[in-house]
Parts: sequence; C-alpha cells; structure tokens
Amino acid sequence: FIESDQLNQWVFNEDTVDKVLQTLLEKGLKVAGGDRIGKTIIFARNHRHAEFIAERFDALYPDRHGGFLSVIDTKINYAQDLIDRFSQKDNEPVIAVSVDMLDTGIDVPEILNLVFFKIVRSRAKFWQMIGRGTRLCRDLLAPDGDKEHFLILDFCENFEYFGENPEGYLPKTQASLSERIFNRRLTLSELLRHADYQSDEDMALRNELLDTLHQETERIRDLRGETIAVRTHRRYVDTCCDRSAWEALTQTQVQDIRDHVAVLTFTEDKDELARRFDLLCLNLAISIIEATPRQKRDTQQIVQVADYLYQHSMNIPTVAKRKATIEQIRDDSFWQSVTIPQIEQIRRDLRDLVRFIEPGERHRIVRSDLTDEILGVAEGPDITDGTFNTSLYRQKVQKYIREHQDHLVIQKLRFNEPITTFDLQQLEQLLQDGRIDPRHLADAFESQWSLTALVRSMVGLDVNAAKQVFADFLDGRNLTADQIQFINQIINNLVTNGIVDPGRLFEVPYTDIHYEGLTGVFPEADALRIRDLLVEVKQRAEVG
Repeated sequence: FIESDQLNQWVFNEDTVDKVLQTLLEKGLKVAGGDRIGKTIIFARNHRHAEFIAERFDALYPDRHGGFLSVIDTKINYAQDLIDRFSQKDNEPVIAVSVDMLDTGIDVPEILNLVFFKIVRSRAKFWQMIGRGTRLCRDLLAPDGDKEHFLILDFCENFEYFGENPEGYLPKTQASLSERIFNRRLTLSELLRHADYQSDEDMALRNELLDTLHQETERIRDLRGETIAVRTHRRYVDTCCDRSAWEALTQTQVQDIRDHVAVLTFTEDKDELARRFDLLCLNLAISIIEATPRQKRDTQQIVQVADYLYQHSMNIPTVAKRKATIEQIRDDSFWQSVTIPQIEQIRRDLRDLVRFIEPGERHRIVRSDLTDEILGVAEGPDITDGTFNTSLYRQKVQKYIREHQDHLVIQKLRFNEPITTFDLQQLEQLLQDGRIDPRHLADAFESQWSLTALVRSMVGLDVNAAKQVFADFLDGRNLTADQIQFINQIINNLVTNGIVDPGRLFEVPYTDIHYEGLTGVFPEADALRIRDLLVEVKQRAEVG
C-alpha cells in the first residue's frame, strides 16, 4: 500500500509517468502543421519527480533525447538559460518540467499545453499556474492561425478539488494576540448575560466590553476599510459597527463575528507584555465563570506577577502607586470571593507594570495561554539517508525571523530603508546566532533572491512604508475606482510579501480588476512608472 503523499514524492511508477507523457504527445495541441507538440509546461512535484519524468521521456522517445524536454528548477545550475531558451518560439526545450520556477511570473505566449502532474491546493497558485497559458500569440498554429485557446491536462484531480472547494485549502494559522483578546472579550461579554451576573458592577463591565468590541470594529472599518481583507468581510464589519447590534447576539451571530471580524483586528499598542496580561485576566475571568481547572493556574500566574513586583519593583513610583492592589492580590483570602469586576480592576492596575519584570522571569510568569495535550506516541522512521527536511527548515527560519523583527536590519527592511554591506553582515550574524546558515537559505526556499530580499519577503513591508512608495505617484491625481483598487492591491501585497514582481501585475488578482492587468488599468507612462517603483522597492532590499 502506498500513501497518497508518498506517490511522486519518493515513490515513482514508470507506467504512470509513461501514460502521462504518451497522453501529452497524443492529445496535446500541436504546431508546425501538427508535426510538433506545442510549448508545454509539466508541473512536477519535486526535483526527483522531475528528473524521473525526464528519464522516462528519453526512454520512450530516444529520437528526441537531448534538449527537447528539460527540467527547470532551482537545482539546475543553468536554469535561467533554459528559461530564456524555452521563451524563444522556435528553440528548445519544447517541454519544460517545472518545479515551482515556472508556476508564476514567466510570460511565454507560445505555451499551448499545461500538464498538472502535482496536487495544488492553493486557489491563488492554481490560477497563477493556469495563467501561464493565457497569453495570446499571433500566427502560432499556422500563418494567420492565431492562438485562441490552450489545453490543460490535469492528472491529479485539481479541477475536481476546486469544484468542491472553490476557495482552496485555507490553512489554520495560530490566531494573533489581538484576535485572541477580541474573542475572549466577546466570550466574557456573552457569559455576563447570564442571570447570575446582573449586579450593577457586572452589567457595567459588560457594557464596557461591548463598547470596546464596537470601537475596535469601527477602527477596522475606518482605518482598513479599503483593504481587500476587510472588503471580503465588509457586511459583517458594517453590522458590528452598529452598537445596538452587540446587545443581544444570537449564537450564529457570535460565530460570524469570530469567523469574519475577529480575524481583522489589529492594535497600535506596542506593549506586548501588557496585552498578554490582558489576555491572562480575561482567561481567568472566564475560567471563574465556567469553573474550569485552568482557574487555579491563571490565578497563580497573577499572584506571581504581584509577588515579583512587590519584592523587586516597589521602589519604582509607578509600581508603588498600585501597592494596595498588589498587596490585595498576594492575600489568599482575597481569592476566596473574587468577582469578575475585581479581575478587571486588577487588569487595569497592573497591565502597564508587567514591563518592569526582568526578562529572565517573564517566561515563567507571563507565558503562553495555549493548552496542549499529548494525543499519542509513535515511533517515526529512522533518519539514515541524510536527507534534509526542507519544510521544517523553512518553518524554523520563518519563526526565527518573526521572533527577531525588532532587529535593526530587519526593521530597515520592513521600512524600505537602504541596506549596507554592514547591515548584511549584521543580518548574517543574527542568523548564525540562531544556528541558521545563511548559505542554505536560497536553496531551502528555492529562491534566486539575495539574503536581504528573501528576509524582506518573510516580514513584508510596513503598511505606511508601502503607502509611501506611491505617495509621489498619487500626489495631485484623480484616479478612477479601478486605479485606486489596483494601487491598494499592490500595497496589500507589499505589506504581505515585501516585494512584488512587476510581472505579477498581469496575473490574478490584478486581472480580476481588468483582464489585461496593469496596462489595462493605467496608460503606458503610468504603467512604466509603477513598474519602476516596484523595481526600486526590491533594489532597496539589496545591498547598496
């Protein structure tokens, strides 16, 4: 028995590949009066899969052995030369077996056939791959025989998958701290609707929670209402901007808010420790109402905060002002009849004091609120072949970079500031301190970018820096609605990805605005200026 994720990963079947190639050569669209298969991309799963396809092609068609079919991926030393030759109408290779390199960005109008020989679960990437065949081409099939369509051969049921899952696979990511706080406030406000919590203090606290949730939703609408993320969930945001809508939510409405509004929350409060303390207090209040076991743990953490401040920080005037609250927390009798409004008062009094805890003690006192459970233990396979787990390595690097976003060089990359040779040396040292060899990154991420550009792509651009890129371009202009949407889409992509290849402006989602992309929305001079601005953004991520 072969697991599905093993097939074409390291288990290859000759007959499977042979049938794919035979189908392509028989059914594929032809040129030269039908004598030769048209330019074709085969999307392979990995390098070993691509090499196996090339091996079987040479065995099946020895007369075309050589340059007719070539593997193009980052492991090929002369990959760019192959891409250049593939882009020439009458040059070989005619069939390119791609591992990610030709999925996006390449513009070869002569492409007539696309072969999906790998599973794709990202809707955006799926349509980007299909976009490789959408370029028009004159006189391709014959004199006056223009390219009017192209052929897709899908051997991995990708179309069936997206027919049932039009949005593709949406990976579950860990909720941000802002989202978790928003959701816990929502949970607490709903719990306080119960008949047991109708005192003036409880009702006042519930109103404050609802006011805060309402205000955060208004901030989403007012500050980010034009972003694609907010527009996607706009009707839910607009509903929540009505304060009265929060008073008596149904279970369905609560879930809608969690799914469509909480994910959009953001904060300008840079004191992460204070916000983690907010979350701790919210969790404690909820655990008290629900009488869950975590009540004891959350209480101990708050007592530890008070103990540390009492023993080490009372000489600080700001802390000394809260002496009464700190002493109250340290008194065991206080916790025998603590109320939810009292927990809220503790949050207000101590949230700004947590920063005075020494860094070495913070992990012990203010720690993650995630609850984990061991579901089972099983032996894994022996690691004897020396293979390198690229996926895990990428996760490690990305996590390390995110944890060090305050590093000066990473900040310069995020704010689109020029990078020097000294900055590069500092960045390399930062990675080495985390036991990451900078020399491996390009191969691990299958990227041809420099180290600094690659790191920029991981952290993205600051939203204000992204807007500043187009400040002069937009100054004094009266843009159409499509042009505004187009620029906002670029800004959103810069914030997310740090760098936008100008070639992407002729693909989805830009072609959703106009089928011709950039040149369909802007006149030629403006299009060239936008291209130059994006090139400049990438250059600023390089050593000057």
